[in-house]
Amino acid sequence: MMLRRGGAYRPDRSGPGGPFGPFGLSGCGHDEEGRTFHLVYTECAVLSVTDPALAGQPFLAAPNEMEAFLAGQLTAAQQAGDTAPGLDARQETVVLLALSAGLGLSVLLGQRSADDATAVLRYHLGRLFPAPAAAPQDGGLAGRRKVE
Repeated sequence: MMLRRGGAYRPDRSGPGGPFGPFGLSGCGHDEEGRTFHLVYTECAVLSVTDPALAGQPFLAAPNEMEAFLAGQLTAAQQAGDTAPGLDARQETVVLLALSAGLGLSVLLGQRSADDATAVLRYHLGRLFPAPAAAPQDGGLAGRRKVE
């Protein structure tokens, strides 16, 4: 994964969504670690709003830090020309986090398979990080009339 806390954005064209793919896929419950993460995170979220002893704890600090970090990474990807033009990095980050959380929960509840959730996430990441257009094999001359 190319995302590291405090690290600079580094382009990663190895898969859908560049460096954001591994982050999103980790929340989809595709493996035991992802399932465990989602179960623990969901339990902490529920306890933070139902247990008065936990109500004042800084539960939201980590998600807010992740949101700020990912927004910074997406902004850097935008500046590098790796994203679709005209994106609002903060809003897209919120969508990505909500999508990952919602898909992970749907996998835990058996609504969809981890493969289905992964396909949905890759679809969204493909819209954020469109594949670069392939260079024409003929140097861009196809369809042009020869001028003599």
